[in-house]
Amino acid sequence: MRRSWTSPGGPMAILAAAGVLALCSPPAWSNPIATVTYRGTATSIQDSTDFFGLAPGITEASYTDTFVFDLARGTHVTNQPWDQVYGGGAWNTSSPLLKSELTINGHTVVFSGGYGDEDYIQQGYLADAYADDYQPQNDFWALNYQIIFVNGPALLTTPFSVTGEGRGSFFVCRPISACGGTGYVAYGDFSPASIDVSVKDGVPEPAVWSMMLVGLAGLGGAIRSQRDRGRTAS
Repeated sequence: MRRSWTSPGGPMAILAAAGVLALCSPPAWSNPIATVTYRGTATSIQDSTDFFGLAPGITEASYTDTFVFDLARGTHVTNQPWDQVYGGGAWNTSSPLLKSELTINGHTVVFSGGYGDEDYIQQGYLADAYADDYQPQNDFWALNYQIIFVNGPALLTTPFSVTGEGRGSFFVCRPISACGGTGYVAYGDFSPASIDVSVKDGVPEPAVWSMMLVGLAGLGGAIRSQRDRGRTAS
């Protein structure tokens, strides 16, 4: 006997069952996003153009430096005890750095991942973030480098929060021709005292989205067919 579209075991029932499985099963996520935040003291600051709003003569201030990496972009190399993602125009790959936010003295400057060389590495005994961001469209160049010596996990996808000691530096220059001379917009050194790393899922794989949509359609159709049969029976 041929089954109808809405009969038990028919296509609608199969779609409904697929919907239940798709909605109840954990999705296969892609693009894990790592947010790496350093906190400490910035020293030897020179802010000739009031880039960070520092009062004249102020060369030291607390800072927060946040890097956001898409761990599925660029090149990912794991060779225990270290784990690294890198990319950018210098490597002819997509940049894993989505953005870097540097806050000094309550003033935040956002650097997006651009043409340059961006990477993040955990080596078990240290965590190292580097962003060399060249944006030719606005003749802007910024370097932002952080390293902290900690006993952290050796996998980029493992969240952790620890205190330690480290070093780093930053500079910002515009135009490009000012770099390497006395025309820096701002520069300084970092003494990171803590690091906080969080990792969240990005977007589901396209196939998972498709299955979830099919599942929703199947469940909706099954509910409608049940209502139609109920009306017919009454």
